[in-house]
Amino acid sequence: MDRIVYRLLCFQTYFRKNALLVLITLFDIIILYLYLLIGGIFKMRLFIAVTFPSEFRSSVLQAEALLKSQCISGRFTQPEYLHLTLAFIGEFQNLSLLRNALSSVSFPVFSVSTKQIGHFGDLWWLGLHPCPELQKLAKDLRAALENYKISFDKKPFRPHITLARQVTLEHEPAIEVPTSTLLVEKISVMSSERYQGRLKYRELFSFPAKP
Repeated sequence: MDRIVYRLLCFQTYFRKNALLVLITLFDIIILYLYLLIGGIFKMRLFIAVTFPSEFRSSVLQAEALLKSQCISGRFTQPEYLHLTLAFIGEFQNLSLLRNALSSVSFPVFSVSTKQIGHFGDLWWLGLHPCPELQKLAKDLRAALENYKISFDKKPFRPHITLARQVTLEHEPAIEVPTSTLLVEKISVMSSERYQGRLKYRELFSFPAKP
């Protein structure tokens, strides 16, 4: 018991002599955490997309199921994460600037229809029929991002819906997918986060169509 009391007294003495040092150390830790939170490793990865209503999502899932039935393995997109990417921004924090950029873009309600399944390497997707309104929307979005000096991936826009990644097949699948139609009524800003090795998407805010 005496030893415990002695050690407590020693700690009390040390803290009184070094209280300022302890407080400075705690302050440094808080500043470091805020730096990481605001400008470091916790930056959000953002993209602009068209999300799907339940009826259209169900039709995409049918195509995904057909692909899954003919492959050995693959990482298939979860139903709630199916989307059509219009522009990929990457790490970005200034959401108010992004809001201003997207608010400057006008587009009417329009429809786009699906076609057959294709792939880029081991990434498999559901294609879309050519749609001038969709191409114009993607072009106008990218122009707005450039005007507001927001960096984005400038690879050519090739509209598709990702069904699966890292797909392994024994042979080229023979799949006929019925055509379905999507009504585009809004665009969404999405965040992408990796959790336990899997991507998770979350809608941050959206903008409705306006002529």
